[in-house]
Amino acid sequence: MSTVSGPPRALNICFAPRELELLDEVRALQSELPEPVAAEITTTLQRLSVLAHLSEGLNACPGLQASETIAGRTRTVESLIERLCQSQSYTLDFLLPTRAVLGQALLHAKINFFKAFRYVLENHAIADAVLAKLNDVLGDALYFRLAEELLVGCISNATNSTELKRAAATRLVPLWEQRHSLPLEDFTSLLISAWRARCRFQEEFGTLIGFHEAMSLLREKCEPKFLDFFTRDVGTPGEREALREFLFGLSYEELQKLGAHMEEQRIRNV
Repeated sequence: MSTVSGPPRALNICFAPRELELLDEVRALQSELPEPVAAEITTTLQRLSVLAHLSEGLNACPGLQASETIAGRTRTVESLIERLCQSQSYTLDFLLPTRAVLGQALLHAKINFFKAFRYVLENHAIADAVLAKLNDVLGDALYFRLAEELLVGCISNATNSTELKRAAATRLVPLWEQRHSLPLEDFTSLLISAWRARCRFQEEFGTLIGFHEAMSLLREKCEPKFLDFFTRDVGTPGEREALREFLFGLSYEELQKLGAHMEEQRIRNV
């Protein structure tokens, strides 16, 4: 059981088990750090009350997978999905359930909470092992938020098919419902594996086609299905350009400018 102190129920409703273990490790470091640094850790831990209030509010929201009737109007999972799919990009934010909005706020608050620890500990070699775990926790939280944004973008894009919108909305509802307990890997394993692999290699900017970068993705254990999707026979030019942007970390316009500059200056690699 975690030994980190905090408001009643705050720990269990705010953090996953490995996050609780990380907080214990941060607390254990206090006695080995200079007094001013230890004091900053204590100050940061006091922010647990903010996370606790957000978590309590989130847990008080009606469940999304159960029906609810107000003034004769009944909301079900199916009606929520239907309403989201029929929304426009400028109306979707106003249709998000309160549970989804509070969940996003809690996630952002947790990101800031763990970032504060990283700022406090990053210049102390004794904390290297804890810093590595902090970076993993922050990375997972960011991947989770990006994946959520991706699905919301699929729903709000007017050019997407109803089938694609419904598939995205169907994935979002359990995320909003079980934000505390849904394992990140169960939600977007393909996206996470691609992004983690992408963060581990250096671009070459040679032909600007991305062959080296694509092979680097595979070497870094990106799931092959990710590249298979973009290289399938029926893939669109837009999808291929999106893959290039992902591989090089630049927009289409920036890649075009870079290509023109390399050609003009007769540069083969950057």
